[in-house]
Amino acid sequence: MRKLLKALALKPDDWRLLLRAWCLLLLADVRLRRHSYRQVQAGLAFRGSPAAPGDVPALVRRVVRFTDLAARHHLRPMSCLRRALAMQRLLAERGVVTQLRIGVRKDGKEFGAHAWLEYAGKPIHDGAAPAGRFAPLAAPGARTRVRPIAPGPAGPGTDMVDKQEKTHGFAGNDPKGT
Repeated sequence: MRKLLKALALKPDDWRLLLRAWCLLLLADVRLRRHSYRQVQAGLAFRGSPAAPGDVPALVRRVVRFTDLAARHHLRPMSCLRRALAMQRLLAERGVVTQLRIGVRKDGKEFGAHAWLEYAGKPIHDGAAPAGRFAPLAAPGARTRVRPIAPGPAGPGTDMVDKQEKTHGFAGNDPKGT
């Protein structure tokens, strides 16, 4: 009964945002099942020129709240990637440019991956910084520099490694390309 009362208390703008989030989650889900990630992200990209937002933190909290609500009441479980793609589109439509980050981690034999959004370099959805728990992969189109390391068995200068590989165990996770 409390859920029904809360739903009835929503304003028309809240209902529109909730419905839009629900539809974008469905769109992201269907497209991710049929197309590559790059195609899905390009298809969900906002191409308009929205007005600059006023209170960005309040807007971000509102979009996160209603996207999470839509995800909890969806037809299928919505992964972090689907939620991040939907939130990125909703925020872009409102003039907030975000960066979608994907990170990985390995705990013993377990491998994990996570997607999150950042605004001004800070995560907007997850409580603790995901970058502390997950090693971020390079953003699409980001350049990473490769440098030679000490000569190996194949001869001088033939062993190449991204400097991040030494610290995180894999290459390509330095979003600044340094």
